[in-house]
Amino acid sequence: MKKLSFILLLVLLILLFTTVTFAEIKQWTWTTDKGTFTMNEKIANRIADGEKIKIVCSHFALGTPFMNAMEAGFMDEAEALGITVQMVGPTDGVVEKQVAELETILTAGNLDAIAIGSGDIGSTMQMFEKAWKLGIPVVACDLDSPGAYKLAYVGQPPYYDCGVMGAEDFMKFHPEKIGKLALFAAFPAAPYARGNIQGFTETLEKNGYKLKTIGPFDLTPNKAQGYGVVENTFLANPDITAVYVAEEFVVVVAQYLERNNLQDKVVLVGVNDMRDILEYVKKGIIKQTVSIDPYGQARAVTKVLYDFLTEGKTVSDPFSVSMTKITKENVDEWLAKPWI
Repeated sequence: MKKLSFILLLVLLILLFTTVTFAEIKQWTWTTDKGTFTMNEKIANRIADGEKIKIVCSHFALGTPFMNAMEAGFMDEAEALGITVQMVGPTDGVVEKQVAELETILTAGNLDAIAIGSGDIGSTMQMFEKAWKLGIPVVACDLDSPGAYKLAYVGQPPYYDCGVMGAEDFMKFHPEKIGKLALFAAFPAAPYARGNIQGFTETLEKNGYKLKTIGPFDLTPNKAQGYGVVENTFLANPDITAVYVAEEFVVVVAQYLERNNLQDKVVLVGVNDMRDILEYVKKGIIKQTVSIDPYGQARAVTKVLYDFLTEGKTVSDPFSVSMTKITKENVDEWLAKPWI
């Protein structure tokens, strides 16, 4: 009997030791130009205990076509990894609402990592720092936040380069170096819009273009309102020969050109790869668009945070997805993609 009890005790000790070894706590670190980030012990404990990982993505403009595509990427990658991703943020682009919500979320601490897409770097800078100091892994997504306390920026290549890529094809469709160029964006003051437009216009200038430029005009995230802005702009400027739109709201201008039979008189170039954009490319109304792959960006953000949480794996900063130009020649390849 004593021998049996001893054996049972030994088995229990072995099982206990094995469990402790298996559930080894890893407070991973990540060294950046801001110093060394150390993961919160509570998060490390949850990971070691095998609890389901929860990642939060906070963005200043949920509900836009771009963010709908990103959400699909987040959800697909979360399903593949067996984790949870929660999307939070305002739908109207009001960054103050985003900051207030982030304050509540980070204070509650019911998450393992967070990605922040900010339309106003100055306003959200403190939220990056708060997450960092709380030991919550934090990355910038979609829109970079230079100088913020973050592990990395995971998203598109430099905004300026996106504008350059758009201008390169634009020159093929608008070989005349004179005319009138109208600029539009849903959020003209946002870093992406300013960068895209700067890259586009400076590339044209470097190539001897002397287009009279007007705008950028504020389309707002509301397509009906945006259409009114486009209509008023064309009524006041019937001599417009070219349009550049800094994001997926290029479809609003495409609608106006099609309804007014202006597609052969105005060269329209935009950004992004949503299905409605691609359909207008196929029709030849949008001459070229640059895919910054919101779906792929979201999957990359999720995987980067997951790999750090579970393995301590780090990536370079910035960690960029690829950009691709889409024209009538290759649009069918994009329309065939399962997530489009």
